[in-house]
Amino acid sequence: MTVSLSVSFVTYAPPLMPAFKDVFNSLLNAIIGAQRHQVLGNVSITLIDNGNNEALLQKVIAEASYDFPVILINNQDNVGYSAHNQGIKPSTADYHLILNPDVLLSTSSLINGLSYLEDHQDTVMICPYSEGQQGDPSHLCKRYPAVFDLALRGFATKTLKQRFDDRLMRYEYRDLPTTEIIKSVELISGCCILARTKPLQRCEGFDGNFFLYFEDFDLSLRMRKLGNLDYYPGMKIIHYGGDAASKGVQHIFYFVKSAIIFYRKHGLRIG
Repeated sequence: MTVSLSVSFVTYAPPLMPAFKDVFNSLLNAIIGAQRHQVLGNVSITLIDNGNNEALLQKVIAEASYDFPVILINNQDNVGYSAHNQGIKPSTADYHLILNPDVLLSTSSLINGLSYLEDHQDTVMICPYSEGQQGDPSHLCKRYPAVFDLALRGFATKTLKQRFDDRLMRYEYRDLPTTEIIKSVELISGCCILARTKPLQRCEGFDGNFFLYFEDFDLSLRMRKLGNLDYYPGMKIIHYGGDAASKGVQHIFYFVKSAIIFYRKHGLRIG
């Protein structure tokens, strides 16, 4: 088995912790590992910059060692997360990896992820096992959210979250083991998605109406019409992301605006 892969990153503010160089190198190491195991053949990477990071990204590219195309696209305007479409739409690869600039891939992540998709032809996207910087599971899969779930998870106090922990456990799939495959989950976080390229293109990638937040939930619901979304713990990452509420007023505004767009498109669930 040898398949092809395209990868897209989208950056805006200069990458936080860990350094983007470490993120990029973790991707290269995962690619090299998959190629050495003859799982992966041709590869291309597209770095899409929505901010003013050209010098940083060029430096990372210049210092890295690779033998496949790495394309840098500098957007004049910040078009949000849907900038990934600039890497998705022209892809001719079998699979496409959507990756945040704050995600570290394990060396075996692509070996395992690509092999799983090859063995499960009914699956169109997979979600990896993820840990935060403290080593705790991140729980990237979600069930369809009620407004109450989003308010609890994003803005409630620790005490209030504990009171409704059973509800949050179900929303975040914490009611199921993180060590076992979960077939046909409802929603997948966009920080790291490994997908079949053709279904991704058939869905036309991310909806540009979502500037930030909920674009991954929207994509998940559209991709589910074409096949299964699976949680696959054999693919492992470390994700240094955070909640919208901890990022300031502007991110809360983006979160609420995108939630309204999401519910108008897919249906409101209050509680």
